[in-house]
Amino acid sequence: MKSILVFFAEGSEEMEAIIVIDLLRRAGINVVIAGDSNEILAARKTKIIPDVLISELDENQIYDLIYVPGGSKGVENLAKIDKVGVILKRHQEKGKYLAAICAGPLVLHHFDIFPKDQKLTSHPDVRPLLQIYDYSEDEIVEDRHIITSRGAGTAIDFSLYLIEILLDQSAAKNVVRSIVYNGI
Repeated sequence: MKSILVFFAEGSEEMEAIIVIDLLRRAGINVVIAGDSNEILAARKTKIIPDVLISELDENQIYDLIYVPGGSKGVENLAKIDKVGVILKRHQEKGKYLAAICAGPLVLHHFDIFPKDQKLTSHPDVRPLLQIYDYSEDEIVEDRHIITSRGAGTAIDFSLYLIEILLDQSAAKNVVRSIVYNGI
């Protein structure tokens, strides 16, 4: 079974996290939510209970994909946790997928994950901080096993893209049917 790790911290954007978590779980992917506390107050004041604390993660456990949602405060908080950087770098070295949406790419930037010519996208508000890379305004960008997307409004299509990458197009289409989605 494919597995992903979702980093989530105080102030993370819940819509960008929950849509991805929900749709990937519908596809049969094991999703582990790693948080910075036992109960997390997300950007819009939704309380999220993670599966595991980031501090308790085994740095040697490898997932098929690691996902970082946006939310400016959540991104700031994740960037303060050295273990997040260690795990991201280890997965990059192993050729595993990394994914981030909205302001989430700033976490990868903070931990020096991107090469200088990385093609990526993000929320328009954080573009100035990522302009040193090969910035795109496409809704979803994949380059060197790093997948980025624009924001909450692209979360469903982004989730379906991740399902196609991890499983196949048929699995993504099954999820589309199950949620009666017409956007893809």
